[in-house]
Amino acid sequence: MNSRFRIVISILALVLAAVVASVSLVSCSVRAVSNSGPDDDGDALTEIVFPEKGSSGLLGFAEFASNVFAHNVPELYAKADLVVFGTVVGESQYRKEGSGLEAALSDVLIEKVWKGDLKEGDTVTVTETGWRLEDGRTLSLGGEPILEEGEKVVLFLGSEYEGRRAVVNSFQGKLFLDKSGVLHTYGYYSDEFTGGFFDDVGEEIPFADFQAILDGLSK
Repeated sequence: MNSRFRIVISILALVLAAVVASVSLVSCSVRAVSNSGPDDDGDALTEIVFPEKGSSGLLGFAEFASNVFAHNVPELYAKADLVVFGTVVGESQYRKEGSGLEAALSDVLIEKVWKGDLKEGDTVTVTETGWRLEDGRTLSLGGEPILEEGEKVVLFLGSEYEGRRAVVNSFQGKLFLDKSGVLHTYGYYSDEFTGGFFDDVGEEIPFADFQAILDGLSK
């Protein structure tokens, strides 16, 4: 066990205040919601809600935890029970969990399925650990944006529990699609850590290329 991993274990054992001190402030603007899918014309992508780079600040725990996450897309795919592309519909809801932390609950309308028992047109409820502040900003453990209405995302999700699913490997299992048709991994949102925790995919990758990877894994 290397020294960085020991740091993660030690920090996670501290009180909630230590966690909050390490999270990032994320501010996501709300724009028009698009019903376009990944195969639509590029013009349809102009109405996608996309969290811009620089909307997050501190890195939090993410830079210490690379050795406990998937090193490539096939490894992350194997961990997930559901892998989908879809659009976040409706405003995310926040509620207090039994642990004392808050959870953000977001509904995602599925537009493509690579793995799992759901189908196109179904809706999946995604849970993330995070908080919404009174001024509208949000806090997340990894430093990545919490899902917001109108965003188009590729999600690697775990098994269903009480009607919802968590993102596999936290911030690593969410990729955000921008207006030009490019997906952004976690590394895009960090000024200190780059690479998105994948050996085979960098901070950015065209949706078509990432889709080809997932198409190959789903066969």
